[in-house]
Amino acid sequence: AWRKANLQVMHLSVVHRTREPLLLDALTAMRKGDQNDSSIGRLIAATSRPLPVRDGIQPTTLYPLRKCVQNENDSKLKSLDSSTRQIFSAHDSVVVHKDAPPWITDKK
Repeated sequence: AWRKANLQVMHLSVVHRTREPLLLDALTAMRKGDQNDSSIGRLIAATSRPLPVRDGIQPTTLYPLRKCVQNENDSKLKSLDSSTRQIFSAHDSVVVHKDAPPWITDKK
């Protein structure tokens, strides 16, 4: 099926999500692999500040690797007060639709 899909590589040239020139320049440099572009340093300098917690919601930190995300999650979990721990039980089940493809089964 993938061979018949006639997939093609497309290069997008119009940015729709932002009009911020510094961000656009830095993202373009990163896409090109130009790690030494000055726009990247300027973007880091302009955004390297702690962000405030608003309405009890802590700002999200984006990481390039799952390992970095896991380290952050582990760190946050260790900082939680274990006396407030709650355990919930759940029972999940699946009902396979009668028209489901044959490779979909409810067998474990």
